[in-house]
Amino acid sequence: MLISLQLLRKNESLPDELQPMQRLFAAGNWTMLIGLVMTLFSVAMGYVFAEHLSLLMQGISHISTPVWATLIKFGFIMRIAAENRFNKLQSPAGEV
Repeated sequence: MLISLQLLRKNESLPDELQPMQRLFAAGNWTMLIGLVMTLFSVAMGYVFAEHLSLLMQGISHISTPVWATLIKFGFIMRIAAENRFNKLQSPAGEV
């Protein structure tokens, strides 16, 4: 069961128990976006613009690429955790 994106898109106030999940979901989205942008930036620095950078900067960009890619994974985990908790709170008492 997927999270109700229509519910999250509306500016209606959510019940108190769902607000932390909405914040976690949004934080996961932002974390993934920042991780993607920084990964692309470090790849561009390390490969596309390598001839314009010092050896130290090239090394930093190569080392930072998997670090930023890990941030994408953390953001995805945050989204999954929010969706899981949201769905557990939304499902009827007998279902899991």
